[in-house]
Amino acid sequence: KQEMLRWFQNEKASHENLLEIDRELGISYCMESEELYMEVLAEFCSQMEIYMPQFEEYFTNEKWADYAVIAHAVKSNSRTIGATAFADLSFKHECAGKTEDISFIREGYAEYISTLKELVENVKKTI
Repeated sequence: KQEMLRWFQNEKASHENLLEIDRELGISYCMESEELYMEVLAEFCSQMEIYMPQFEEYFTNEKWADYAVIAHAVKSNSRTIGATAFADLSFKHECAGKTEDISFIREGYAEYISTLKELVENVKKTI
């Protein structure tokens, strides 16, 4: 099980791919409503502004179970807007938090958070 998880975690998407948002997919999750999708995008940005400092707190204080909970929420929110590759990366961080794979978290944390910030900034430009 650990070996399979490590393989999954080693699968790496490009930075550009992590920032991709499949707008049509996101709209499909919003009952095909462009208006609702725009509201979901705005809520995504609001939620991420709350989650980012929590990530920092949990990372700094090595609260891995709490880190996993936030990564899970980011995963779900990202998938909802159509940011599938970033959702997949969030799932890896969620799994790492649950299994206390501290090396994976420490190695990828800075890039993960900076990419999340960039994703939020990109979304803000569209709403």
